[in-house]
Amino acid sequence: MRPIRLLLIEDLVRVRTALRTLLQQEPEFEVVGEAGDGETALALARGGCPDLILMDLALPGIGGLEIIRILREEGCDARIVVLTIHGEMRAQAENAGADLFLEKGVSPEALLEALRTISPGNCSQGSLPG
Repeated sequence: MRPIRLLLIEDLVRVRTALRTLLQQEPEFEVVGEAGDGETALALARGGCPDLILMDLALPGIGGLEIIRILREEGCDARIVVLTIHGEMRAQAENAGADLFLEKGVSPEALLEALRTISPGNCSQGSLPG
């Protein structure tokens, strides 16, 4: 079974590094790209064919909600998981096409379980407790 190809989109380098380190320890995930701004995120999502996108909403340039809308309009079928401190944006993210919404502060174990659950091949969708 091939690893789940994951695109990591987070503007804060220390958070992105921590997430990459966590994900690289799990054999079922392969981080295929990283972006710290909206334009780079869109380019990588369009060209990298990720299975799963883990992203923040607050990004320089094109914001996360707009990225989700654009990708969905273009037919991107990657699962999109939002990981953000902006809990008040849950409905907007889900309306834009996010598959799962998590707030930062979720434990590493809960994050990994959520990613496994939402990954292609599973049919869960929505908000999981953190």
